[in-house]
Amino acid sequence: MQTINRRLSLLFVSCSIATILLVILFVNITVTSKFNHYMEDIQNKRYERIVTHFEEIYKKEGKWTET
Repeated sequence: MQTINRRLSLLFVSCSIATILLVILFVNITVTSKFNHYMEDIQNKRYERIVTHFEEIYKKEGKWTET
């Protein structure tokens, strides 16, 4: 028969492990979400720079050229 101290120790260790796993899961989800948002922002800024570059070329030359 297990003593109450042993049962409480096992319960405490089990709860600690479960808490650690949940924290790891939440942190992973949060970091992944933030990183994906960051990558989208970077890509959108690249698109904006490309569009701005082509707008400037078109304003300067008044037409599209092959070069």
